[in-house]
Amino acid sequence: MRLRVIDPDERDWTRSYLAARRFLRTQGHLRIPLDARDEHDHKYPIGQWAAVQRREYTAGRLQKDRVRKLVMLGMVWSHPDAAFDDGLATAHRYLERVGRLAAPQNAVQDGVRVGRWPANQRRHGVLDAHPEREAAIRELDPWWRPDGWTIAWQRAANEVRLFLARGGALDELAPGHIAGGEDIGRWAQRHVTPGVWGKLRPGQIEQLRELGIAPEPGTAVFEGGAAGGGGVEDGVAVASGVGGAEGRGERTGGGVGVEEGGAVVGGDG
Repeated sequence: MRLRVIDPDERDWTRSYLAARRFLRTQGHLRIPLDARDEHDHKYPIGQWAAVQRREYTAGRLQKDRVRKLVMLGMVWSHPDAAFDDGLATAHRYLERVGRLAAPQNAVQDGVRVGRWPANQRRHGVLDAHPEREAAIRELDPWWRPDGWTIAWQRAANEVRLFLARGGALDELAPGHIAGGEDIGRWAQRHVTPGVWGKLRPGQIEQLRELGIAPEPGTAVFEGGAAGGGGVEDGVAVASGVGGAEGRGERTGGGVGVEEGGAVVGGDG
């Protein structure tokens, strides 16, 4: 008679692997959080097991056969990477639907608050060690993180861009023309005022020129006052004054943090 020797480690690993398969079947992914438990197996701590597998894999200690099985199952080795990829994919779908990434905080795409994701990515230090992530977002929208002006300003610029792309003309814009919750008529009119241009960032001026918005002819304009650090407060936060409180006055750029929901500086003065 031949005796079968049971390897306790292999037995436990197989038990966990089967729990991972059940997680995949019920959740549709293998981004297993640390506190996840298998309800079908006496609340087995599948999350802790998954964390060990990721750690062993990163250290190069996970057996090749186990790596192969987990790869075939669709194991997510880096949970933060998977979360970023999910956010990027959702942002892409929102961009295709709406045409802009400067989403209000309450914007929703596929049941996800898509406005919160880019705001989190803008926060100080979040992308410092991940230049490839910033490049991926910038590929979606080069103005996703304004360099020193507010998200409200960027949303208004994006709405004007969409208006023109849909066949509109600048001379059709008058105060009271609302798009995306922004009074883009008043916004466009304000930016033909010479005094405003001296307080804008280079990126703002670049976008205005692309839109065909320029100061009134025959007037002297000093550009780039904000770029040197002066005159910023009165100019960079020029917003429509109509949109909701979500994201009003969020100032970004240069690694500074995002001021969510703050008051818009400058107004209509």
